[in-house]
Amino acid sequence: MTRFFDCARRIGIEASLPVRKAVYKASKGKLSRSMFLQVVENRFVGTDVRIVKSQDDAVYIAKFNADGSFSKSDFVILATTDLHLEGNTPEQNRKALDLVCRQISEVKPDLVVFTGDIVQTDHQHMDAAQFAEMMEMLGVYWVYVFGNHEAREAKGNFKHFLYDNLMSRPHCLNRFGYDGLFGYGNFAVHIMQSLDSLSQSLYFFDSGRDIDEVSRKRNGLPADMNGYDFLKPCQIEWYKNHVRVTEQQYGKTKSMQYYHIPLPEYKEVFDEAENKTFVPSGKAEILYGSQHESIGCSPYNSGMFAAIKELGSTQAVFCGHDHVNDFCAKYDGVYLVYNQPGGYSTYTLDGYNGIPCAEKDLLNGVTVTTVHPDGEIEITRRLNAMYL
Repeated sequence: MTRFFDCARRIGIEASLPVRKAVYKASKGKLSRSMFLQVVENRFVGTDVRIVKSQDDAVYIAKFNADGSFSKSDFVILATTDLHLEGNTPEQNRKALDLVCRQISEVKPDLVVFTGDIVQTDHQHMDAAQFAEMMEMLGVYWVYVFGNHEAREAKGNFKHFLYDNLMSRPHCLNRFGYDGLFGYGNFAVHIMQSLDSLSQSLYFFDSGRDIDEVSRKRNGLPADMNGYDFLKPCQIEWYKNHVRVTEQQYGKTKSMQYYHIPLPEYKEVFDEAENKTFVPSGKAEILYGSQHESIGCSPYNSGMFAAIKELGSTQAVFCGHDHVNDFCAKYDGVYLVYNQPGGYSTYTLDGYNGIPCAEKDLLNGVTVTTVHPDGEIEITRRLNAMYL
């Protein structure tokens, strides 16, 4: 029944979009100024990727040559986070969307990943539909991970419809995942090299919002423990089981994880010094970037990193959430990466902690991961300052 109402509401929203666009045009942007499609130039990219097969908790994709054979070329993933598209910041929305579309059009990725806090306007369902339509105009496959600002509830009709609205698009690879897991969007995307081999597996999770009373009781946490949420034991067990089942069918496969709230292990990369500054801890190899604010992880370590080490297949973890942290570091053999933030309507490095920062020095941009045919990866960043 929920999915029936989701479908009906989605049809209603899509039917109203032409009217809203007409209002925007007639008012010369004075009304409905947050209309994404009116402020972003269409830069069609296209794709050589196809969906090979799909399950409730997994999608199998591959790049193909013109003759229909599996491509052996690199697979490129572009990720960004925290666009913070809000209803009262139309110029900042325009800038964030224009620059992320420009990055996509120039990088021409095979997959685009958004790791949360993207659309958070008062009319979230309507604007999420516009955001999805904008992505469809680019013609590339994409994944949308919920952040703490989108997750108004662990599960419920509002969140279900928002997720269903996004994943109904042809190029959106999102899946709800199993009902018994926390939240929506615990699923895998497997990149195939052939019908019987994978080059990489990507695992996506709903990392929630804040620790609530239900989580405290279920996990035996202190009654006074508060803070950002954590990946639940059921999500970790799903990950472990899915990796093992995948390995039984395709052999040992390298993988990466994506969610919004960072793992507690991110705190091991830097130590806090005087005056809220941070210095390398010496426990990790820092490939690029820096830390400018405390790690916004949960105070409770639920054990995902231990599961990663136990299985030995996950090479990298990508998150968002902390807008002025952008490091990529190798800690205990695993890359811990902050995706470059894309938003301009919330706090950025400019003026953070009272320190002015020129726009050319902002961290805003995208993170690009190149997956080679053998499953090895290269992680780089592209800053929006290159366009300013």
